[in-house]
Parts: sequence; C-alpha cells; structure tokens
Amino acid sequence: MLTAYLYLVLSSIFLCAMSLLRKQYQRISESYFSVLVFVFLSNAAMAVIGNIAAAFQGFAFYGQTDGAVLGIAAAYAAVSFASTFISVKGTKYGNVSVLIMFANLGQLVISSVYGLIFDAQNNSFGAMTVFGYVTAAAIMVLSLFAKKKGEDASEKKNGKIFFLLCAVLFLFNGAALPLCSLMTRLRPQYGSSNFLTLSSMFGTAIGAIATLAALPSKKAPGLVRRGIVARGGLIVLYAGACFVSNLLAVLCTTLLPIVVQAPLSFSISMIVLMLFDFLIYKEKPTKINALQIALAVACNVFFAL
Repeated sequence: MLTAYLYLVLSSIFLCAMSLLRKQYQRISESYFSVLVFVFLSNAAMAVIGNIAAAFQGFAFYGQTDGAVLGIAAAYAAVSFASTFISVKGTKYGNVSVLIMFANLGQLVISSVYGLIFDAQNNSFGAMTVFGYVTAAAIMVLSLFAKKKGEDASEKKNGKIFFLLCAVLFLFNGAALPLCSLMTRLRPQYGSSNFLTLSSMFGTAIGAIATLAALPSKKAPGLVRRGIVARGGLIVLYAGACFVSNLLAVLCTTLLPIVVQAPLSFSISMIVLMLFDFLIYKEKPTKINALQIALAVACNVFFAL
C-alpha cells in the first residue's frame, strides 16, 4: 500500500511538471499548428523511449498484443491526444490551475461512474456520491460566471472558449484512467510500460495525420523545422515526464481501487500545481476560481468517503 501512495505522489509531481511545460510551450507557440506539432512529436518521443526500454526485453510485448490490447491502446491514445492538445491550447484562454482542475475532476467523476457500473461489488452509490456529482456540476456552472471587472468583448469570448475547452477536457481526460483500469483487468499480464509504448505509437500516428491535415501551406516544412529546433528541449522534457507519470498511474491501478486512486491523485496534483503555478507564474485565482478549487476539494472528499 505504501508503494501505491509513493507512486501517486510521484505521478502527481510529474503531472504538474507536464502542466507547466505545456504552459511554457503555449507562451512561445500560439498557433494551432505548432500545438499539433508539439503533441505529435511528444508522442513520437514517448514511443521511442518505450521502444528503447522494450529492446532490453527483446520486444517480447509485440507477440502478446491482441485485438483487445490494440483497441484499448488506440482509445487511450485518442483521448490522451485530445487532452494534451486542449491542455496546451487552453492556457491561452484561462488559468492553468482551473484547466487542470477540470481535467482531474473529469477523471474523478468518470472514474466513479465506471466503478459503479463495472465494479459494483467494491463501490456503492450513496448520499456522498450524490453530493460529489452535485458539487462537480456546481464547479462547471460557476465557470459561466467567472468574469472579471472591465473585461471587453474579446475577453468574454475567451471566457466562453475556455469554459468549452474545460468541459471537453473533463470528458476526455476523465476517460483515461478507466481505460487503464480496463486494460489491467482484461490483460493483467501485459506490461504497463508496453501498453504506454503501444498507445504512444498510436498517438504518433494520430498526430502525424492531424499535423499533415493542418499543414498551413508551402511554408509548413520550414515551420516544423524551426519548431523542432527552438522547442525541442520542451518536447523531450514533456515526453519524459508524461511517460513516467502515465506509467506510475497505470501501475497504481494494479495496487489501488480506481475510486481510491482518482480522489488521491486529484488532491495531490491540485495542491502541487497551484503552488508551482503561483511560485513560477505569479498567477492568483479569482474569487470564483478560489471557490471552484474549494468545491473541488470538497468533491474529492465526497467521492473518497
């Protein structure tokens, strides 16, 4: 059990590092195309990392891959790709702590629903669960009122875009942990790092298709080359942090029930992220943002009880 908690703490720290690296990338690369390049190359880097690790095992996992593994890995790659894209682009429109709060809240709520449906014997639906869902809904509704004094039409539009991104991120990021849990239940013998390597390969393919589809003209090759040179360090750091964080999260699903893992991961990552967000970027949450964060902590408690 102590090992599981250690994995959770380390996973949350790497998760926060990923959030800060995404924000830094957004600050120097605002175009949608450059964000697609970031997600594509970070998946490619993770696939390389995973295959290097697999090489020491003789690539044995390829022979164990079947249809179920391929399907879950592809689904995990799709939701991870969308979540990463939104997490990078979303920092342009609002507070990174609030954005990640929605991502983690989606993981918390959807994991609870998954546990109630597919693991009913270890999960129960009671008053605390109802309070958890109501609190989660209240947090999302408050985003509609999170406006600042004196903001112009452009800022109001950004606020609406930010709310939409938060809602989509809630759904996509929320699906990631249940997919990991489903993988460990259906194919417990399949290594966690092997699963992440396979999903990163799917993510690379998705990224390549999306990047090619978004090529902005004949200048695209030059833009890609400059992007790799100028931002390659951020991409490599992000890929390493993402691979380790995801690996620890998948390993935790073999040690802790998903309805225990999700609330603990939520709490730890929120505390660490808000601290680093303030220390590095000096971002202070608005009063409504602060209320949302307080409600998020309460929501976490409700689901944990």
